[in-house]
Amino acid sequence: METLFFWFGDIKIIWADAAYRGELASYLWYTFLCKLEIAPTLKTKGFQVVLKRWIVERTFGCFQWDRRLMIDCERQSCSAETMLYITSIGKMLRRYK
Repeated sequence: METLFFWFGDIKIIWADAAYRGELASYLWYTFLCKLEIAPTLKTKGFQVVLKRWIVERTFGCFQWDRRLMIDCERQSCSAETMLYITSIGKMLRRYK
């Protein structure tokens, strides 16, 4: 988190899944003055749109369209991270046109 806020210090809200409940919210608030919003868990069956959650799921879903990320062939975490950056940059460039 320190690296994230070093480069992007103006972040005010982070959206997270229910797995991140607990001390993370207070840590983010007292350290970086950033609010943590947890997406609600649904008890009903069937498809329902959860606010803000679809943005994150759609972003990670687009990574599966990249062949190199889909089969996890990287041996080191730094090269896997670099491939995520390259895929994200390509996605942003396609949207820019």
